[in-house]
Amino acid sequence: MLKATDIKRYFVTELYPGARYTAGVLREDIETVLLKSGYEKLETFPASSNLLSRILAYQKVRKMSINKLMTPACVFFHFPVRSRVNRYFFSLLNKNGIKTIAYVHDFEGIRDKDKKLLKKEFRQLKQFNIIIAQNRLMKELIERETANKNVIELKMYDYLGVPEPVDQPSPKGPIIFAGNLEKASFISQLHNIPSLEFHIWRVSSGVNCAQYSLQREKRPRTLPPVIAKDGSYGLVWDGTSIQAGLDAGDYLRINTPHKLALYIMAGLPPIVWNESAMAGWVQQQQIGIAVSSLYDLKQRLEGITENEYRNFQENMKGIRRNMAVGYYLNKAINIAEQLLD
Repeated sequence: MLKATDIKRYFVTELYPGARYTAGVLREDIETVLLKSGYEKLETFPASSNLLSRILAYQKVRKMSINKLMTPACVFFHFPVRSRVNRYFFSLLNKNGIKTIAYVHDFEGIRDKDKKLLKKEFRQLKQFNIIIAQNRLMKELIERETANKNVIELKMYDYLGVPEPVDQPSPKGPIIFAGNLEKASFISQLHNIPSLEFHIWRVSSGVNCAQYSLQREKRPRTLPPVIAKDGSYGLVWDGTSIQAGLDAGDYLRINTPHKLALYIMAGLPPIVWNESAMAGWVQQQQIGIAVSSLYDLKQRLEGITENEYRNFQENMKGIRRNMAVGYYLNKAINIAEQLLD
């Protein structure tokens, strides 16, 4: 019988120079964990507008699929597979009987409310042998839409290369919101929440931020210990409203933003929307709180005792240690490889 150790393992990198679609620290961490786990990097490079470059890119993956990748093998892809070259490469692998693993970063069809695109994404996803989903609700959605039973729940992101916070956040500090603000227009309403102070980090340009405290941008791996000094809780919210997840915020029903991992690494108990995909896990792990509206936040925070707050932080320590060594992706990969037997 074929064993997982007999299978050659590869991943298609999305960290090549000039890559358009990268999520920075998350993809870096994924590929670092894969390399340490014995996966070999495959560089396909996207086709450019230059005809000769396109021809060479397609020739490269065709030769790779014939000469380099011999069965039994499995290839890990970041999903969605946006590059035409990578989609062509994927089709060649399927024809050659090579197993494939998809790590789902996004469903752009759900995020952008584009039903046609969503159908296309599910059609593409159905062709993978193994699928790694961010959370339980995403896993259940994928199982329903693809009829694939080999869907693995990641549970939490890994976050490598972050120094342990020296300072323990205080329950009385400002609430931190860190991230790209282009789809977080709710922040312009935060001044409507009395007696709470918000600090905003990693702010995008062109957003009117006059009504709350702005902090300067930091690199993802240096940010956790800095916000540990600056705040008390970490806010995971999106969209246009502080009352509920509207527009971009509705995507939280299925998506786990990477900022949740950022707050855990900083020791900041997360505040999440109670209808989000994260809410069940955050409450189960007893590391933070879930609210239906940010208008409820002040009352909810007033009900948290000092002991409860310190308990949130204590419960995050084990999770943080796991994240720092790539535990969550390693566990998902180990399950995936057993399913390939």
